Amino acid sequence: MIIPKEIDEKLKRRTELANELMSVGSEIDDWLMQNGFDLESPDLKDATLTGAMVYCEPFNAEEVVREAIEHR
Repeated sequence: MIIPKEIDEKLKRRTELANELMSVGSEIDDWLMQNGFDLESPDLKDATLTGAMVYCEPFNAEEVVREAIEHR
């Protein structure tokens, strides 16, 4: 089967977005680690790049990280 142009473009876009997410997520995780946050703690584990929340619940992941920073 030939891949339809629309699907081909969406596959490429998905790859671009995933790479961008990994890059930005790494910057956030690096900052958190440099500032003494434990990324393996129950509060942050799922909300950082190694956790699924970033992909499945992006708004919740953002809120978890924001709350961790604000309550520091």
